[in-house]
Amino acid sequence: MKRLLTISLLLGCASMAWPSEEVRQVQEELRRRHLYYGDIDGQASQQMASALRRYQERKGFPVTGECDATTLHSLQLVPAPPEIADPLPDVPVLKSDPAPEIAEADRTYLEQIDAAESPPEAEPVGEAPLSTRVEEFVRQYLDVCETNVVADELAFYAPKMRYFDHGTVDLAFVKRDVAAYYKRWPERTYELLELRVLASGPEEVVVRFSISFNVRNASHSAVGRTENTFKLRTQGSSWKFTALRERRLAPGARSP
Repeated sequence: MKRLLTISLLLGCASMAWPSEEVRQVQEELRRRHLYYGDIDGQASQQMASALRRYQERKGFPVTGECDATTLHSLQLVPAPPEIADPLPDVPVLKSDPAPEIAEADRTYLEQIDAAESPPEAEPVGEAPLSTRVEEFVRQYLDVCETNVVADELAFYAPKMRYFDHGTVDLAFVKRDVAAYYKRWPERTYELLELRVLASGPEEVVVRFSISFNVRNASHSAVGRTENTFKLRTQGSSWKFTALRERRLAPGARSP
């Protein structure tokens, strides 16, 4: 029965010719992950294919826009083929809960932040380079993220921020999300692999960095790498995060 469902899903997604219950299930799963905003009508479309590509890029899968076996299994619609290992958790690595509907302005911002790149400003005489100071700040953040002290992590965030795929949220939302993530993955380790400053100004810095991660609970563990694009705003002699994005990296891939 499961094998028939797998075949049916693959044919249903590929044909784009008629509505089907299987395609509707894919649409629902993509909608639940806030990637698909079209009708739940069982009809494959270009909008659905685009949503599949975004999902595959986030998961580090080959980006085909098609319902291949790896993608269907990751969406929990079919059992794992023999060659597919247990997937990574279907959540951002640094945070967890499902996102609310994202405002159009936030989606546009999240799409544009990667394009922002400008030469860093000149460094004041006698001060460590900006990249060195930002790297130290990010390392401190990752160290705190390995603990289970919510208040310590909250100290890194601005009162309002664009938070992964959640849109604009406040600290109360972040506090709930962080606490839920700690409960879901009580053991976490992160290693900073590389970091570069994309853009900087008098008050803001955009930085991109990649990390390796290992998250664990009593019954499961997952490892991998992510690319993260964060915006920081100056506050006193330090910074606060005002925008956070994450992209899962496929094995062997390098952060651009």
